[in-house]
Amino acid sequence: MKKFAIIVALCFALGVMACASSANAQMVFGVKPGTHHMQGAYFGFKAGESVVLSFGLDYAMLGVDVSTDYQGMSVSEEVSANMFAPLIGVKFLFKPEAEGTVSPFLFADIFKAFTSVDMGEMGESETEDMINDLLSPFGFKLGFGAQYAISDKFSVGGEYGLIYMTSSGKIEEDSSEMEISTNLGLTYAAVSLIFVL
Repeated sequence: MKKFAIIVALCFALGVMACASSANAQMVFGVKPGTHHMQGAYFGFKAGESVVLSFGLDYAMLGVDVSTDYQGMSVSEEVSANMFAPLIGVKFLFKPEAEGTVSPFLFADIFKAFTSVDMGEMGESETEDMINDLLSPFGFKLGFGAQYAISDKFSVGGEYGLIYMTSSGKIEEDSSEMEISTNLGLTYAAVSLIFVL
């Protein structure tokens, strides 16, 4: 899986360099303000009028209050997690962007998330490590949307897509070992602000 991610990243980097060296290449910056505690931003290059190659970073946070009563003792703890997910992607516009027009598009991204979990005094290091692994998935996004060009340098877009993630983690204790694998697919909708630099 790591080799695949490295190969894809290298191919993408070569594509970005080829686009950047083109006389017609334009740099694009986009943000996706928080939807369901997720925020994202990306930079990209237009490869012609209808293809945008991009790299970005999504961020998510989670906080949970846990209260336990055990044999007359009450324990309360806050568990928190921060997830950073670098991604690379491509967007195909069906209609070239022009001021005052709507351009429908398809997109695809791949990502690898890196999560840091703090379980306070509740978590043992092996448990925290396994939860970090489970919450650090490899995945992809596929979807469609449209963007409206308010001017040559600014567009507002909306998209709907599918996120698929997979991860695994394990705990080793004495002579036993427990391994857990997860797969998660979910749909999402987002609004984006796109700037042409």
